[in-house]
Amino acid sequence: MCLLKKELCGNCLPTFLGGRGVVNKNFGFACNTSLHNFITPLKVNDKVLGYIIIGPVTLVIRKAKNEYLKIAQAIDLDDAQAFYNAVLEIKNILFSWIQSLLQLIKDIAEYTLKLAYQNLFKERRAFTALPGLTALLNAMLDVAFEISQADIGSIMLLDEKTDELTIQSAKGIAHEVINNTHVRLGNRIAGVAAKEGEAFLIDEHFKDNRIRPYLERPYLSSSMVIPLKIENKAVGVMNLGALATSPVRFKRDDLKLMQKLVDFTTLAIRI
Repeated sequence: MCLLKKELCGNCLPTFLGGRGVVNKNFGFACNTSLHNFITPLKVNDKVLGYIIIGPVTLVIRKAKNEYLKIAQAIDLDDAQAFYNAVLEIKNILFSWIQSLLQLIKDIAEYTLKLAYQNLFKERRAFTALPGLTALLNAMLDVAFEISQADIGSIMLLDEKTDELTIQSAKGIAHEVINNTHVRLGNRIAGVAAKEGEAFLIDEHFKDNRIRPYLERPYLSSSMVIPLKIENKAVGVMNLGALATSPVRFKRDDLKLMQKLVDFTTLAIRI
């Protein structure tokens, strides 16, 4: 059994960590079962503290069943069908999605390590001033776009001194809009979402009177606005929109998934 495990899982670590997997230029490596893994280093002050590995996964399209059965026979597994059933339980994802997710997890982990370092030496600062925050927000927005297939979007953070939301990360939005947008807490859709701590799914069926006066973008077919919370207090919002020319229409499940993504990311943004 140990020999079989070594043969089957020997490639499940890269060579520099004692395995036999050769890491390619995309930070990925495959194992004997044709499944894929991805790795990225965790760094603080340019020093590698560890590694994050995501996998195994199947990329884009799974192989035909008979190919997996042949793989099972080639590595001398007694129950080829059980192996195939296990493969079906593994996530099948796009390459771009896994790259965005890996970057987000890396940024969350490194940001958390920096916070721990800051707290250790009592260098207390507002989270908006901490290094690495922009990269973390950009990575979160990238993953949100990959999952939701949004066309435009932004992440806004709240300045507690002015009670205004400003754009810190954006995709598909003009630079003039990014630089000149200031939304007061409680005003417009983002301001209401932040003040109430409530997420909104906005489409042609939306009837919330708090929001309807601000529906001024006919070029959007649907949108999602999700507050970012720390200890149940909103510190910003994420906005995602699908253009009227796009086939994408956000649903309630999309909103729930984006809320989980936001909650996962904001775990790192704690003072």
